[in-house]
Amino acid sequence: MMRIKQKTGFAIATLLMFIPLILMMVWALFSHLKSSTQWSGSKYGKTASQYVAEAGAAHAVQQLKAAPDWVAGFTDQPMAGGKGSYTIDFNQTKAGFQPHHSVNNFDGDHADSPLGPGTVPNGAALVAVEGKVGAHTTLSYFLIGTGDDTIRVEQAILTSGKIQMEGETKLTAVESMAEKGTLDAEVHSNDNSSGNGLITWDPGTNGGNLLIEGEVSSSGSSSGAVDLNGETPTNGITTGAAQETIPPAGIETRVFGKRSATAYPGSGSVPSGDNYFDATTTPLTVAGDLVLNGDLYVEGDLKVTGSIRGNGSVYVSGETQLFGDSRIDADDKVALFSHGSVSLLGFDGDQFLDAVAASDANFSTWLSDSRWAIQQLETDMLGGSWTGVDNNFTDQINSVLGPWTNSDRNSRVPGRTGASLLRMRDHLASMPSGPSRDFMLQKLQDTADIFSPNGNVLGRADSVARDNFNNFGQTAGIIDAANDLNDPALKLAAFNTVRQINYDRLGSSYFQGLIYTNGGFYADNQVTVLGAVVVNDDGSQSPFTAASGDTVNPGDLILKGGSNITYVKDFFFGPNAGGTPGPRRVLLHLGNG
Repeated sequence: MMRIKQKTGFAIATLLMFIPLILMMVWALFSHLKSSTQWSGSKYGKTASQYVAEAGAAHAVQQLKAAPDWVAGFTDQPMAGGKGSYTIDFNQTKAGFQPHHSVNNFDGDHADSPLGPGTVPNGAALVAVEGKVGAHTTLSYFLIGTGDDTIRVEQAILTSGKIQMEGETKLTAVESMAEKGTLDAEVHSNDNSSGNGLITWDPGTNGGNLLIEGEVSSSGSSSGAVDLNGETPTNGITTGAAQETIPPAGIETRVFGKRSATAYPGSGSVPSGDNYFDATTTPLTVAGDLVLNGDLYVEGDLKVTGSIRGNGSVYVSGETQLFGDSRIDADDKVALFSHGSVSLLGFDGDQFLDAVAASDANFSTWLSDSRWAIQQLETDMLGGSWTGVDNNFTDQINSVLGPWTNSDRNSRVPGRTGASLLRMRDHLASMPSGPSRDFMLQKLQDTADIFSPNGNVLGRADSVARDNFNNFGQTAGIIDAANDLNDPALKLAAFNTVRQINYDRLGSSYFQGLIYTNGGFYADNQVTVLGAVVVNDDGSQSPFTAASGDTVNPGDLILKGGSNITYVKDFFFGPNAGGTPGPRRVLLHLGNG
């Protein structure tokens, strides 16, 4: 069984390295100032008491690492050589706070502190340290929580609760977006309750199919813990499996600790570095895609009318709602950490296309030809008959999807319409604007670019298209370049790209990266997650009602409406794998009292 692995040693080891340094600095000050008279009224005494307070905070980190419920504190704990001491006094009564009181909120039930109501995030401790040296006392506040580390997700789906799948569902795995790979798409639930139906799949009203290229495992031991309506994953079903370790993310703590970071204006790309947005009164609503060049910390709820893309992480202390992106970009690696629930809603893309086709015969033909061509390409690539010469079968199929030249939209396949994707795009452009229409306009253009010739349409050499994919993950012209250059590596990337489009999922929207939530997770309307989903109930969230009316409990995952997940190993084990919280450390020095 594959597990989440953490590098638990680095942050603590680094912190412990600083403790001797702090002690040495304090001892040097004591050695420099020989008498109590020198300490009295000197700036050195103030500085030394601050160092003593920081040493006390480092000691508190050690105690909280050993016991997250530690509240014993210290009373006049002496420094090395007896020069100075520090005191930490906890008040867990939720009332009667004095300035010197500390509060441990790792249990999520002690949010108030001397600094005010709700000032201690869930999964953190506010530690007030009194550092004393001679006649000098410094009171300093430190926020202690989980620090940076690396998450290594090895499952496509990992939950603490139930997993419910409905309709056409595909769960697969690849090494990277540039390889076919032969990986297993692992699905696991830690729910070990005695009932049946902890992991389920139902074909739905339209009679969908289920494909899971891997193992489905449940910690529930009942023979009915996994019920997939008679379908069998390629690696079978296991019940009574050991629970997998899901590390806490400490999302609220991380957001709280970034309040002083650069203020994000609420629109436009997220700059490099750390950025903060206060959404405590009004949710942050982003029109279109939220593009990351750095990390964004949102205190409150987040709603994105497109998707989150780019390279970076988003930490949301509330709920998150997004709809998905129109394009596949192999360079996008996003980590979404949402303390509240996550809804990935899609755009009803294929339902919208089918509705237009029902009222327009030409559109119906273009849609049918597009689906046929994508299916033929996937079959041709998978069968190994891709010859890599000009005007071969691959080129001919491409002409059904994209234009042959800027002025030539004719098909090279008898009986099929040429440039069918662009013909549909142009037809939709004449219709009234709306979320699904606007999404499909962009989706058809992005998809047509994948199948367009580089020289005749995109105006560049095939080698430029290859470089753009290898360096930036851009998929435009990838089929033509792989064909003309007869490049085996690029052919694998091209196959993977076409596989994610899928002939019967032309309207799919995408999210690329990791989704981690402490609430529930709900996906609908043909959403494809390229990455992984982790749903970890930490006891802080309540059930929510999804757009479909389904009740989603914390820790539970629901996939509906043709939603798929492809686990991408490179996102988590590649050279640019993302990070997540790890061992406890001082997150923020909140100043002196």
